[in-house]
Amino acid sequence: EEIPTEEISIAGIPVLKHDVACGGIVYTTLYFDCDDLSPDELSLASLMGILLGDLATKAHTAQELMNLRQLLCGRMSMRFITAARENEPTACQRKLCVEFSALEQNLAKATELVVELLTATRYDDEAAVLEILRQTKTGMTQQIIMSGSALAAGRVAAQGTVTGVIDEHCGGFEFYRWLKTQEEQETHAALLAD
Repeated sequence: EEIPTEEISIAGIPVLKHDVACGGIVYTTLYFDCDDLSPDELSLASLMGILLGDLATKAHTAQELMNLRQLLCGRMSMRFITAARENEPTACQRKLCVEFSALEQNLAKATELVVELLTATRYDDEAAVLEILRQTKTGMTQQIIMSGSALAAGRVAAQGTVTGVIDEHCGGFEFYRWLKTQEEQETHAALLAD
């Protein structure tokens, strides 16, 4: 079955709208081009995605944001996707995807919340950033211990594909090493301040 698709423009930005009955729930995905990010910048963007919603913004505390997310959004996540370019095996497109769902009547407020998280998160709370960085590193350490073979498969993929390299820097062993370096050298605050 073909999905009905309409291309509209919001503030000059092309938007694909799919008018499909979803029980009053609107699923939204925002795509941001990341083709020009270096490996370290990909790791930094991954950390920033982990921090979104767990740090205060200029308008709300972290606790208030958690309450608003639960009230307005069914789900919210941030992840990287990569897609190989046709006829270019050594190149790919990188996109940062911010996904959220909301009831139709909450969509405007949910969208405002996502915009606030993306544009007004306060990365200057060094203690909170360091705590979340350490929690993330600890979780990854446990993953390495529990499923080292999956990690090894990611390392092998990074040797043969561009998408594998990107996956390594966004959530694989290279990301783990990057987190460890930031913690040891205490450089995370300076990175996030930029």
